[in-house]
Amino acid sequence: MARALPTLNSPHVLRRPVRTPSGVYVCGDHRDTPSIQGALFSGRRAAEAVLTDQGLATTMRRRVVS
Repeated sequence: MARALPTLNSPHVLRRPVRTPSGVYVCGDHRDTPSIQGALFSGRRAAEAVLTDQGLATTMRRRVVS
């Protein structure tokens, strides 16, 4: 399907920071790989950054489903 995902031009910087120097938290596929998975993963990283900065948690644990 044309234009289903953003293009991944080379060189692509993977894992851009989710916290800006001004203290704003940002997430989306533009912060990770250009895909739904990248958007979800950057959202998780942003949530972890917020929790860490608030002193509420150091890491979020994945729930493993067997």
